[in-house]
Order: sequence, then C-alpha cells, then structure tokens
Amino acid sequence: MAEVTLLMAIHCHQPVGNFEFVFEEACAKAYEPFVRVLERHPQVRLALHYSGPLLEWLIAKRPPFMERLRALIARGQVELLASGYYEPILPLIPEADRQGQIALMRRLVQTQCGTEPAGLWLTERVWEPDLARTNELDLDADRRPEEEDGEREDEGRGGGHDGRQEEEAQEEGRRGQTGLRGRAACLSRPN
Repeated sequence: MAEVTLLMAIHCHQPVGNFEFVFEEACAKAYEPFVRVLERHPQVRLALHYSGPLLEWLIAKRPPFMERLRALIARGQVELLASGYYEPILPLIPEADRQGQIALMRRLVQTQCGTEPAGLWLTERVWEPDLARTNELDLDADRRPEEEDGEREDEGRGGGHDGRQEEEAQEEGRRGQTGLRGRAACLSRPN
C-alpha cells in the first residue's frame, strides 16, 4: 500500500476587541487542551496559526502557554503560519496593505516565537491568482531600510521576549512602515 502524508493546519482566531471572557473560555476549552495533547504526542507534527489579536492576547495574558508553544516549535513538532495580522481577506485589500499585514504578523511571530513563518494562512481560505505576486515580494519584516548596509541594532542579543521589539513592530504596522526595503505600506486597521 502506498504511503499517505496528511498535512494538517489548525487555525485559531479571536477578532480585535472581542470580550475578555471569550478569549478566556476559548483558551481554557480549546487552545490549552490542544497544546496539552500535542505535548503528549510528539510524533504528531502540524502547522498552527494564531491570528495577530489572539497571539497578542496570549503573549500578554498567558505567558506559560507561550512557553509551551515555543517548546513545541523548538522541537520541530509545530510550525507557525503567518497571515494578515488582523485577518483581512487579502484579495480584497490593496497590495500595500497585504504586505503590511503579512510583515507585521511575521515580525510578531519572529520576535515572540523565535521562528520564521514559512507558510501563510489565507483568511476564509480565499485565494486569487494575484496573491502569488504578494508572496513573491520581499516581506522581510526584520530589516528596516536604514539597516540594509549596516549591522542591525539588536544583532547579537539573545532571543526571547523583548517588549520593545513587540511595541516597535506594532507601531511600525500602525504607521505603515513594514521594512519592505523602502516601500511603505499602510494597514487597514479596524476602528
């Protein structure tokens, strides 16, 4: 019998401004138990996606959960996917917004989870052929244009949680500066 490979990606999302009790309940009934199962079954490998607002909440409210997630990533069991930060339907927003949303999310995953997302979650699984062009563009959120020729300011420092980096990434996103080698992008941030 031929071998079958199953690729699995689990999507977790809470929208901006959702009620605190909804985050709490979803974490207690879904996110925590799922990670617990993964910890007990290291042979199971999959991709996980946490939307920007949910990842922000987990970082702020559930540091032990984040440590457990980082451990799963470090042992190669879990790969985190990027996405548009605020879960936009990418084909419906301008290219600059797409780039900004993806760059902001990639930077959060890099700085808070210590990994470079290689894949992309498509909100509502909406695909249009021009998304391939978005994916081909340089979305290096870790390098700002002024850093291209010199050493990075934070180079050589250890990894781990750095609140300053998180704040900078969020502020860059709000201002629309994504580090896209001189290209500016503005975000479609919900009110």
